[in-house]
Amino acid sequence: MGNDGYKVVTEALRKEAPEWHDFADQVERIRVDVRDAFLGVTAFFCGTPALLPVPDINGELHQAAYEGFRSYMENLLTGAVAELPQIGQAMIEMAEEYEAHEEIVELDLNKIYDAKQWQ
Repeated sequence: MGNDGYKVVTEALRKEAPEWHDFADQVERIRVDVRDAFLGVTAFFCGTPALLPVPDINGELHQAAYEGFRSYMENLLTGAVAELPQIGQAMIEMAEEYEAHEEIVELDLNKIYDAKQWQ
């Protein structure tokens, strides 16, 4: 960086990046809990067997709705576990790119403009 230039603070990106891996670890624990949260039909049955034909208390209907939502949440969490570390890696790559281009810009500007020539 030149004395009168600007500097992108890449150390903040590098410091933040590992936290995204930690987030993925935390989400993985939740994903496992959601995966294991299967409930069978009997968990949704309340009443007597004589009431089984009544649709509103049909355990199979409620179990299917629950399983659909549980499965949906598990899929979302699986995606998060995969993508959160990618965000951290992207932050590292951004820092590297900023630093690489900042050096190139500094070198090019120094070649083009030399303050000593104007004195």
